[in-house]
Parts: sequence; C-alpha cells; structure tokens
Amino acid sequence: MVTVEKLAAMTGKSTHYIKEQVGVFVIGNGFDRSIGREITYEKFFKSRYWPRRRELDCPLKKYLHDTHRESEWFDLEIALGNYADAENNLIRNIERDSIFYQKLVEEMFLYASPKRIKTLKLIKKNKGKQVKDVPLAYHVLETILLQPLYHFYN
Repeated sequence: MVTVEKLAAMTGKSTHYIKEQVGVFVIGNGFDRSIGREITYEKFFKSRYWPRRRELDCPLKKYLHDTHRESEWFDLEIALGNYADAENNLIRNIERDSIFYQKLVEEMFLYASPKRIKTLKLIKKNKGKQVKDVPLAYHVLETILLQPLYHFYN
C-alpha cells in the first residue's frame, strides 16, 4: 500500500502537506492510455486483487462475475449502476453486498496504487519538457495534480 511517507518522498512534499491537501480529480477514458498507464476494470477483474474469497460470496459478486462473463467489455461502473437500479428486480443481500463492495473498493485502491506511483515518476521524469515532446496529459497532471497532490481515478 502507498503510504503518505512514500507519496511525500515521490513528490518532494512534506507528509503534513499531503495529509492536508489530498483531493480527487476524475478523468475520462483514454487519459491513462495517453500517458502509457492503462488501468482497466477488465485487467483489475483478472488480477489477484479482485475479491474472490468464498466468504465474500453474495448476489453482487455473482452479478458482477456473470456480467463480466457475458460481455466483451467489462464496465464496472455501468454494472454497479445496473445492479443498484431498483427496477431490475434482482435479489440482493444488502449486508453481504456491502461487505463485498467495501472489499472491492479496498482492492481496487491496492491494484491502482503501484500504477499511480509509476505515473508520478513518469510525470517527474517529463517535468519541464515541451508539449510537443510528451502527451498533453502529462502537462495536465504536472500542472493540476501535483499542486496540491490529488488521488486520480480513471
């Protein structure tokens, strides 16, 4: 897991600054690809981070597994939205689904953390380069995300 201390070392900021200044910046599809850091739900689903333990079995887990199996494109956001839609008459178990969902979020953070560190290293490496030399996305991240430090999700 990425610690505040590691993020401070990566960015040259104090740990106090990072604790006080963390925010969220949401970006759209393709942004991660333009900087060579593709993070997809499909890869997350196939990774060791996807919560597969039997004690986490619940209707939500089964629904997501079935949705992934039936589709070439696994869109976790749409699948979660469809599952939550009261009009679809799915059988749910709110307590067990909540436990699974919390674990899903924790594991997704762990899955994305090393990729975020690699992205920060790439930004630092490309700092100051001309726009023509690196994708515009690097400049967006350098300008916005490093002052103050943000968590970013695609």
